[in-house]
Amino acid sequence: SALETEKLRISRLEEAEQSMTSVEELKKALKRERQHSVRLASDLAALRVENVQGQAEAEIHEEGRINALMRRLECLQREKGRIIVELEREEEMLTNTLQKKLNEVRREKMLLERQIEQ
Repeated sequence: SALETEKLRISRLEEAEQSMTSVEELKKALKRERQHSVRLASDLAALRVENVQGQAEAEIHEEGRINALMRRLECLQREKGRIIVELEREEEMLTNTLQKKLNEVRREKMLLERQIEQ
């Protein structure tokens, strides 16, 4: 892992620093460590930017999915409303048809009863 690699690097640097005797050698080692630190800070900043961009893209994607689902839900609700109206219309038509037939049967019954009475 990266942590293990960094620990090993530090350990090797510490061993190398033990044999450094001049100030110049120590200054060079310090300069290398500062450069390494700057690179790490730069990498970290880039990773943070990437992370923020990734989160923003994920939010945009999720918002798009939510909007699509909302549109689908609205469409289904309109379809449901249309079906309910259509069913009510058919129900009313059937009721009217049955009522007409019932009235016709009653009229025929009444006529038959009159014929029987005469």
